[in-house]
Amino acid sequence: VLNFALWRFIGGTAVFAREVGFLTDWTTAEHAHVRRVVKSAWRKGRTDDLFTDAYAGPGKVRLALKYADAAKLRAVLYNRGPQAFNTGPMQTMFTVHGKLLTMDLLWTIAHDVVDAASPDPVTGVTHWQPAVNVLGRVPWFGANDDGMRVPTFFAKEVAQDLLDTPVFEGGRA
Repeated sequence: VLNFALWRFIGGTAVFAREVGFLTDWTTAEHAHVRRVVKSAWRKGRTDDLFTDAYAGPGKVRLALKYADAAKLRAVLYNRGPQAFNTGPMQTMFTVHGKLLTMDLLWTIAHDVVDAASPDPVTGVTHWQPAVNVLGRVPWFGANDDGMRVPTFFAKEVAQDLLDTPVFEGGRA
């Protein structure tokens, strides 16, 4: 659950997924690893390879890093310095730091997503909507709409990615 969300929400490219790799835990060590991957790509002038412009959030980071100096890189990676953002939504949209904080929240509900993807004990049928709804509890993966929490595009994207994994027994069938 974490890996698909991380790959889509932060980078959105196959290059990002390959370079970050498959993570089995989510601690400050993994945060540092993601930042190292981004910093290495920045040094080599390859941040466009890591960040898609197909999604708004990764696209904002892509644009910020395209001509970034060291101060801007620090702001994007750690949300520090004069170019830091004061609010959570702005941090999440424009910084890797904010996106990592969102992944912290997703990590706390990852087991709930897996549980929600389990087959119905009576019918044996697997439905993806319960898993999408759980993902929707995380900011940016869900939104409040008319007094209800509803999943958004990223919840749908991650759930579709998970359909072909052992999280969903039987996959798309």
